Amino acid sequence: MKRVKIPWRAWYGDTDYKLTLPEEWDVEVLDHKGGRELRLKDIAAAIDAPIGTASLSDLADGGGTVTIAVDDLSRPTPGARLLPAIIGRLTAAGIQPQDIRIIMAVGAHRPCTGQDLSKKLGKSVLDSVSVENHHPYENLVDLGESSRGTPIRVNAPFMEGDLKLAVGCVIPHYGPGFGGGGKIVLPGLAGMETMRANHVGTLRGLAGGLGFTDGNEQLSDIREVVRRVGLDFIVNVVMSGKRHIVGIFAGDFVEAHEAGVEFARGVYSTEVPTGLDVAVCNVYPKDTDFMQALNAFNALVTAPSDAVKQDGTVVLTTASSEGWGYHSLHGKGMLLEMTLNAETTFGGRDLLVFAPNVAERDIESAYHGPVRAFRRWSTLVKALKRKHGRRCRVGIFPRGPLQLAEGYDPNSNVAKLAFI
Repeated sequence: MKRVKIPWRAWYGDTDYKLTLPEEWDVEVLDHKGGRELRLKDIAAAIDAPIGTASLSDLADGGGTVTIAVDDLSRPTPGARLLPAIIGRLTAAGIQPQDIRIIMAVGAHRPCTGQDLSKKLGKSVLDSVSVENHHPYENLVDLGESSRGTPIRVNAPFMEGDLKLAVGCVIPHYGPGFGGGGKIVLPGLAGMETMRANHVGTLRGLAGGLGFTDGNEQLSDIREVVRRVGLDFIVNVVMSGKRHIVGIFAGDFVEAHEAGVEFARGVYSTEVPTGLDVAVCNVYPKDTDFMQALNAFNALVTAPSDAVKQDGTVVLTTASSEGWGYHSLHGKGMLLEMTLNAETTFGGRDLLVFAPNVAERDIESAYHGPVRAFRRWSTLVKALKRKHGRRCRVGIFPRGPLQLAEGYDPNSNVAKLAFI
């Protein structure tokens, strides 16, 4: 048997999982181009050379209060590597630690536990500044409406900061094109109705899509809302490998983010062949829960439609260390419940799901179309052998959420999943 390692269990060990495949199969690992891992001095240098704003030290000069939005474990941002440098510059400029407040920008996700915070922020940060979770239903302030009609309800404690900062990562996203930038505020710090209004248009076919930013209506709405909020400074990273930082962009939430997106397109670029019998799409580093599993398909969605043969098979692999997961906007029975139309998304190709920590019946009931779920990899391989026989060409995308097909058109909004 052939054995191929894929990254597994982000934030829960960051280990490898060994996929075993028949020896006679043609197997190729199709990874992104990646980049050089940055050192602490590189991180410090980027923070001290912001794009489109004054330095963090100058912005903080004179004291006052600071609020910092940080994303949760569903995102790979290594906050513990970034926040000491940020907080160090704030205190050196005269900000007192008791005047620094971190708000976990969980959006519609579950609150962060103490263990989550230790992983994401690090013990030294937890011991030095105040940390709390955003709540999408309570403790919000009303800032009116955007020109698109989105009601602007955002986290009240965050608005209390004289200086408002954000820490996140630039990764592909099916709505505003890429995460990072203003997305830390909307949806990260927004009220439920604000999130719903911003998201509903994209789900109904308005301009938005994976890797698509120019003319993206959802992104434009986000930026308008964030300008109303007054986000002063961001630190956004581009990730590679096992949650390694390969790029860092600080400063204005639009200009720094756009620079990060341009860099990320190269890092995440992936050569996608045509004529695969089987495409294995792994969800690392967004494999904390099954609600994030749709991110595995980024390379396929941005590739030509013949990447997988018409009678081929798409395989989703996910550790889903927290099981199914939680989402109070897109989850089961919620305001914008999302059910993937696998038949339409993959053109009738079979979808097999390997998720050892999620019940098979939950997966098969939540996806529409030719979908089968497996708790054992060996059982899934037997199913592939029955369908494809001894001659089978397999492509493995080990870091699906961080992969985009080389040569895709970033000005096109066609890279979408289909929902019902």
